[in-house]
Amino acid sequence: MSTVTYLLRREQWIARPINEAFAFFASAHNLEEITPTWVGFKILFMSTESIEEGTTIRYRMRLHGIPVHWRTDIREWSPPHRDVSRIFDYRRQRIDALFGRPGENAA
Repeated sequence: MSTVTYLLRREQWIARPINEAFAFFASAHNLEEITPTWVGFKILFMSTESIEEGTTIRYRMRLHGIPVHWRTDIREWSPPHRDVSRIFDYRRQRIDALFGRPGENAA
């Protein structure tokens, strides 16, 4: 079985202090708030009260009427600069969320 790796890199600049931006994205429930309601996004389970290294989150949403479930495991948690998540759905994905100032290497 061969493995193909793809890399997708995106940057989003938010005109807010790093601590404020990280705090917003550090709340899993804010993902429910910013997702369009027609998707029916819902957090089903969170293993810890707040996100930290080792937290597992289970979600559900609907894409074209088809229910989709997935799990996110937080692998690294370094507020307010880094969040590394492993997402398990139909394939494995890794998301590195780095917080920094424009021109600053947050890694």
